[in-house]
Amino acid sequence: MINSVIFDLDDTLYSYKPLHEQAMGQLKIFVTDRFGISETDFWNAFKSAQQKNKENLRNTAAEHNRMLYFQYMLEHLKQNPVESSLVMYDLYWNTILNNMKLEKDAEILLKNCRKMGFKIGICTDLTSNIQHRKIHQLGLTPYIDAIVTSEECGIEKPSPKMFQTILHKLEAEPKNAVFIGDNYEKDIIGAEKVGITAIWYTEDVQNLYARKANNMQDIWKILYELYQYQKA
Repeated sequence: MINSVIFDLDDTLYSYKPLHEQAMGQLKIFVTDRFGISETDFWNAFKSAQQKNKENLRNTAAEHNRMLYFQYMLEHLKQNPVESSLVMYDLYWNTILNNMKLEKDAEILLKNCRKMGFKIGICTDLTSNIQHRKIHQLGLTPYIDAIVTSEECGIEKPSPKMFQTILHKLEAEPKNAVFIGDNYEKDIIGAEKVGITAIWYTEDVQNLYARKANNMQDIWKILYELYQYQKA
C-alpha cells in the first residue's frame, strides 16, 4: 500500500522555465551594460559556457552549476572571471528565488498527503544548496521528510541511484511509493525502472501514458485512486 510520495522539484512543484527566462533577461542587461557588448555577444558567450560545462561534467549536478557557466562566460568574453562571476550568480538565482511561487493547489496536495499519513520526499537534479534554498523559499519545509539531489548522488536522474537513495531515506519499498515529475525520461521512466509507480505532470496530449495529470487536483485524484485500489 502507498506510504510515500516523491516529488521532482523544478517544473513540478513550481514553474522554473519562465523564471529562468526572467533571470536571464536581468543577467543580459547587467552583462551588456557592464562590458559594453551586444546581446548577440552575450548569448554566444552563454551558449559557449553552457556547452563547455556540459561537455566537462555531463550527467552530474555540476553540469548545471551557474557559477561555472558565468565563469566560463567571462573567460569567453576575456573579462576577469573572479570579479563578476559571483555577482552574476547572485543576480540570476535571486531573481528566481524572489519571484518563485508554488504551483496552484500544490500546498493542498501536500496537506492531503500528510492527512493520509504519506511520507513526502524530494528527488531532484541540480546542486544541493540551491535546491534547499528553493524549498525554503516555497515554504515547503513543514511537508518534506527527505531530500535527495544529484549532487549528493554524483549522478542525475534517471539513474536508479537517485530513486533508490530517496526510497532508503523514506524507509519505503518501491511498490509502496509514487513518484511525481514533469520529465518523462528522467522522472517517469526512471522511477518505473526501479519499480516505483509514477504520475506524469504534463500538458502533453499526444503521449498515451496512462497516469497523466496537468494540475495538482488531478495528481491528487490519481494518488487517491491508487491508494484505494491497493487498499481494496
